[in-house]
Amino acid sequence: MTIETSGSDLASPYQSPDAQDDHQDLVRPIMGEHLWHLGQYLGWAGLAFQAQATMMFVTMIFIWNRSLWAPDMRMFLGATVVIALLAITGLTTWAVIRLASRLEYSPPMRFFLAICSLVPFLALLSLFIVIDKTRGVMAKHQIPLLANGVDWVTLKGTLMQIFGSLYQEPSDIPELNQLYNLTFCDDLELARLSSRGENLFQWPEPPEFQALDKGAVAKVHDRQIDPRVRIYWARWLKDAAHHSDEQILAIIWDIPLDNCMFLLACYDNGMAILIDESNEYYVEPIPSAELRAAVDRMFDIATQWIERITPYDFPRPIPPAVPAARLTLITTHGTRVIEQPWSELTQHPTASQLTETIDPVVAAISAMYD
Repeated sequence: MTIETSGSDLASPYQSPDAQDDHQDLVRPIMGEHLWHLGQYLGWAGLAFQAQATMMFVTMIFIWNRSLWAPDMRMFLGATVVIALLAITGLTTWAVIRLASRLEYSPPMRFFLAICSLVPFLALLSLFIVIDKTRGVMAKHQIPLLANGVDWVTLKGTLMQIFGSLYQEPSDIPELNQLYNLTFCDDLELARLSSRGENLFQWPEPPEFQALDKGAVAKVHDRQIDPRVRIYWARWLKDAAHHSDEQILAIIWDIPLDNCMFLLACYDNGMAILIDESNEYYVEPIPSAELRAAVDRMFDIATQWIERITPYDFPRPIPPAVPAARLTLITTHGTRVIEQPWSELTQHPTASQLTETIDPVVAAISAMYD
């Protein structure tokens, strides 16, 4: 049984049927579902707080001046105020219950807050409690805030500055872009954000790097450790592990197709990540025997020709464009890259031996769902 199963853009937890603001959609895969939903409900709770305060003022004005209105007008205004109060109370109760659930309040506390939200004057207290707690959570994660919720525009700009040239968007589907960037294990901030909350991809949390010592070097070669975590160690240590033979930790095929992408990332414990031409994704952290054998075959051939693949000690470039394809080897010594037209790779005497290993891996992944 694998941790994650297949999915598609039609069943994406990052895409709501509601029309979301572009800035919110762009940061949603990076924030994670938990923080994203907190931000959404915080906005509605802030709106409800403002509406409650406004309606309290309007109601008091109406009561104090009701004798000035004609009976018909008084009845009309009274009905309008009642309808508005009911609508605002409904919004308040919904926002309070949602936030209290996401904040994991105890059932008695949730019940208390829900009851308070039904009473116009107490509703402000209920809203204040959940809003204050939510804003504290957001501040802890350094998410910019406005008076009535998350500052989505600033947050988008901040994240783009953090990811800079590393975060690429080869797909129109946000979660596929997140998975694409995660596979290269070269962005610590993205990995940390993706390991928190209720993310679609259960990515391992990268290490907290301490002083360089022999134990740190040993972690790069310890096959009991998740290979993705070992890659973070290898990238941090750089030349420190070069006293040993170069070992491949990951092989990533990045093959653009017309109007879609194909990505296959294989790691040295047999796990694989696939984004296919149908925009379906597969993350296989626990490989079957067939998948493990197919991945081992790919690694065996790549190891034979490792010296012929050029070292690439620069930040990851933008994704290749048709007709080019890119092979990335992540090793204990760094990164090696070859990028050529796909037709040339499949016809080259050496490279074709590697391209022929792709189909068995894809077939093994597919067999796990048959």
